[in-house]
Amino acid sequence: MSLRRKTNLGKSNDPRAAVVDEYGELERKIALLAPTIARRDALREKILSWCAGQPADEAVTVQGAQYRIDITPCEYKRFIPNMAAVFRLFGQDKFLQYCTFPLGILDSQLSKAEQRAVIRKERLGSRRISAVAKAAPARAA
Repeated sequence: MSLRRKTNLGKSNDPRAAVVDEYGELERKIALLAPTIARRDALREKILSWCAGQPADEAVTVQGAQYRIDITPCEYKRFIPNMAAVFRLFGQDKFLQYCTFPLGILDSQLSKAEQRAVIRKERLGSRRISAVAKAAPARAA
């Protein structure tokens, strides 16, 4: 059983109740669009797959009967191809000060005991909100 701290949010005299209700209604409406968004995303991936063989610096246009799709050239992404060169340029102390390491790599390469020795876990992330209807939503006219 999950224990939740009770608050005054949503009490009839709480001025935040209107914001809570508006947020919940917007979440309900957005949830109704989920199948449409999923279909749009699937079609987007299919359309982008048509560009797989195109040069990265060329735009692509695809015509339909009612719409035209304009696809931009691939965006630039910066990356470091030679980390050892950065280490040599910065020196060990400065390199270690700024260096970050993917946690997924540590998870896959270290034992649980080794992970506990070098990884810390704290509640520093953002919170999530979920709206729960207290009654059936009013029907739209």
